[in-house]
Amino acid sequence: MAVSVNWLTGEITVPRADMPIIQVSPEVRALDTAQFWLDLKDLEATADGIPWPDTQQNFPSYQIAGFTYVQSFLIIAPYFVTFEDGQYTVALQGTNNNIIEVATENQVRILSQNSAGNISQPKIDEVHKLMGLNAADPIEITPTGIDSDSGDIDINFSGDGVTLTRQERQ
Repeated sequence: MAVSVNWLTGEITVPRADMPIIQVSPEVRALDTAQFWLDLKDLEATADGIPWPDTQQNFPSYQIAGFTYVQSFLIIAPYFVTFEDGQYTVALQGTNNNIIEVATENQVRILSQNSAGNISQPKIDEVHKLMGLNAADPIEITPTGIDSDSGDIDINFSGDGVTLTRQERQ
Protein backbone atom coordinates (compact mmCIF):
# COMPACT_ATOMS: atom_id res chain seq x y z
CA MET A 1 0.00 0.00 0.00
CA ALA A 2 1.42 3.41 -0.97
CA VAL A 3 0.87 6.91 0.39
CA SER A 4 -2.79 7.77 -0.10
CA VAL A 5 -5.12 10.73 0.35
CA ASN A 6 -8.72 10.56 1.51
CA TRP A 7 -9.94 13.58 -0.42
CA LEU A 8 -13.16 13.84 1.62
CA THR A 9 -11.55 13.88 5.08
CA GLY A 10 -8.16 15.37 4.15
CA GLU A 11 -6.25 12.46 5.69
CA ILE A 12 -2.90 11.66 4.07
CA THR A 13 -1.93 8.11 5.10
CA VAL A 14 1.69 6.91 5.17
CA PRO A 15 2.07 3.12 5.50
CA ARG A 16 4.77 1.82 7.84
CA ALA A 17 6.08 -0.65 5.26
CA ASP A 18 6.74 2.13 2.72
CA MET A 19 9.42 3.71 4.93
CA PRO A 20 12.83 2.00 5.05
CA ILE A 21 14.17 0.87 8.42
CA ILE A 22 17.27 2.86 9.44
CA GLN A 23 17.53 1.39 12.95
CA VAL A 24 16.23 -1.99 14.07
CA SER A 25 15.93 -1.63 17.85
CA PRO A 26 14.22 0.55 18.78
CA GLU A 27 12.66 0.67 15.33
CA VAL A 28 13.31 3.88 13.38
CA ARG A 29 12.06 4.38 9.83
CA ALA A 30 12.96 7.20 7.43
CA LEU A 31 10.52 9.31 5.46
CA ASP A 32 12.21 11.05 2.53
CA THR A 33 10.11 14.20 2.62
CA ALA A 34 11.28 15.38 -0.83
CA GLN A 35 9.93 12.11 -2.28
CA PHE A 36 6.81 12.43 -0.11
CA TRP A 37 6.19 15.85 -1.70
CA LEU A 38 6.53 14.30 -5.18
CA ASP A 39 4.17 11.46 -4.22
CA LEU A 40 1.57 14.01 -3.10
CA LYS A 41 1.97 15.95 -6.37
CA ASP A 42 1.41 12.68 -8.29
CA LEU A 43 -1.76 11.97 -6.27
CA GLU A 44 -3.02 15.51 -6.93
CA ALA A 45 -2.60 14.87 -10.68
CA THR A 46 -4.81 11.75 -10.69
CA ALA A 47 -8.43 11.79 -11.82
CA ASP A 48 -9.47 11.53 -8.14
CA GLY A 49 -7.12 14.32 -7.01
CA ILE A 50 -7.60 16.95 -9.71
CA PRO A 51 -10.91 18.36 -8.39
CA TRP A 52 -9.52 18.88 -4.88
CA PRO A 53 -7.31 21.69 -3.48
CA ASP A 54 -3.54 21.12 -3.34
CA THR A 55 -2.27 19.13 -0.36
CA GLN A 56 0.82 21.27 0.18
CA GLN A 57 2.73 24.38 -0.71
CA ASN A 58 6.35 24.05 -1.89
CA PHE A 59 9.27 26.44 -1.37
CA PRO A 60 12.52 25.77 -3.27
CA SER A 61 15.87 26.12 -1.51
CA TYR A 62 16.53 29.58 -0.07
CA GLN A 63 19.37 31.59 1.50
CA ILE A 64 19.58 33.25 4.90
CA ALA A 65 22.82 34.83 6.16
CA GLY A 66 24.95 33.08 3.56
CA PHE A 67 23.59 29.60 4.25
CA THR A 68 21.52 27.80 1.65
CA TYR A 69 18.63 25.96 3.27
CA VAL A 70 17.03 22.96 1.60
CA GLN A 71 13.59 22.82 0.03
CA SER A 72 10.63 23.41 2.35
CA PHE A 73 7.03 22.44 2.03
CA LEU A 74 3.91 22.83 4.12
CA ILE A 75 0.92 20.51 4.31
CA ILE A 76 -2.02 22.94 4.08
CA ALA A 77 -5.48 22.77 5.60
CA PRO A 78 -7.68 20.81 5.49
CA TYR A 79 -5.05 18.07 5.05
CA PHE A 80 -3.25 16.20 7.82
CA VAL A 81 -0.81 13.27 7.94
CA THR A 82 -1.41 9.91 9.63
CA PHE A 83 1.43 7.43 9.98
CA GLU A 84 0.28 3.83 10.29
CA ASP A 85 -0.12 3.28 14.04
CA GLY A 86 2.51 1.26 15.88
CA GLN A 87 5.43 1.53 18.26
CA TYR A 88 8.14 2.95 16.03
CA THR A 89 9.78 6.27 15.18
CA VAL A 90 9.69 8.16 11.89
CA ALA A 91 12.73 10.32 11.08
CA LEU A 92 11.73 13.06 8.63
CA GLN A 93 14.60 13.60 6.17
CA GLY A 94 15.20 15.80 3.14
CA THR A 95 13.20 19.04 3.55
CA ASN A 96 12.08 21.54 6.10
CA ASN A 97 8.37 20.93 6.62
CA ASN A 98 5.42 21.12 9.01
CA ILE A 99 4.57 17.41 9.07
CA ILE A 100 5.08 17.12 12.84
CA GLU A 101 2.54 19.93 13.33
CA VAL A 102 -0.17 18.33 11.17
CA ALA A 103 0.38 14.69 12.15
CA THR A 104 -2.32 12.64 13.83
CA GLU A 105 -1.38 11.70 17.40
CA ASN A 106 -0.92 7.97 17.83
CA GLN A 107 1.89 5.69 19.06
CA VAL A 108 4.32 6.82 16.34
CA ARG A 109 7.11 9.14 17.45
CA ILE A 110 8.19 11.72 14.85
CA LEU A 111 11.69 13.20 14.63
CA SER A 112 11.79 16.45 12.69
CA GLN A 113 15.04 17.85 11.28
CA ASN A 114 13.90 21.34 10.38
CA SER A 115 15.73 24.66 10.17
CA ALA A 116 19.47 24.84 10.64
CA GLY A 117 19.72 21.05 10.55
CA ASN A 118 18.77 21.18 6.88
CA ILE A 119 21.48 23.34 5.36
CA SER A 120 22.52 22.31 1.86
CA GLN A 121 25.35 19.76 1.56
CA PRO A 122 28.13 22.08 0.28
CA LYS A 123 27.95 24.14 3.51
CA ILE A 124 27.79 20.97 5.63
CA ASP A 125 30.94 19.67 3.87
CA GLU A 126 32.67 22.99 4.65
CA VAL A 127 31.71 22.73 8.34
CA HIS A 128 33.02 19.14 8.53
CA LYS A 129 36.32 20.31 7.05
CA LEU A 130 36.59 23.31 9.41
CA MET A 131 35.94 21.08 12.42
CA GLY A 132 38.30 18.31 11.25
CA LEU A 133 35.49 15.74 11.19
CA ASN A 134 34.72 12.95 8.74
CA ALA A 135 31.89 13.60 6.27
CA ALA A 136 29.79 10.87 7.93
CA ASP A 137 30.07 12.42 11.42
CA PRO A 138 26.81 14.04 12.53
CA ILE A 139 26.91 17.72 13.44
CA GLU A 140 24.43 19.90 15.25
CA ILE A 141 24.01 23.45 13.98
CA THR A 142 22.35 26.00 16.24
CA PRO A 143 21.78 29.66 15.33
CA THR A 144 22.30 31.46 18.64
CA GLY A 145 21.09 34.91 17.69
CA ILE A 146 22.04 38.21 16.16
CA ASP A 147 24.55 40.51 17.81
CA SER A 148 22.72 43.80 17.28
CA ASP A 149 25.89 45.93 17.59
CA SER A 150 27.80 44.30 14.75
CA GLY A 151 25.01 42.76 12.70
CA ASP A 152 26.78 39.37 12.84
CA ILE A 153 24.89 36.14 13.36
CA ASP A 154 26.45 33.72 15.81
CA ILE A 155 26.10 30.06 14.85
CA ASN A 156 27.37 27.19 17.02
CA PHE A 157 28.45 23.97 15.32
CA SER A 158 29.07 20.86 17.42
CA GLY A 159 29.84 17.26 16.64
CA ASP A 160 31.96 14.42 17.98
CA GLY A 161 32.92 16.51 21.01
CA VAL A 162 34.22 19.41 18.86
CA THR A 163 32.58 22.85 18.96
CA LEU A 164 33.06 25.72 16.54
CA THR A 165 31.41 29.15 16.68
CA ARG A 166 31.23 31.15 13.46
CA GLN A 167 29.96 34.68 12.94
CA GLU A 168 28.44 35.62 9.60
CA ARG A 169 27.63 39.11 8.36
CA GLN A 170 24.03 39.66 7.36
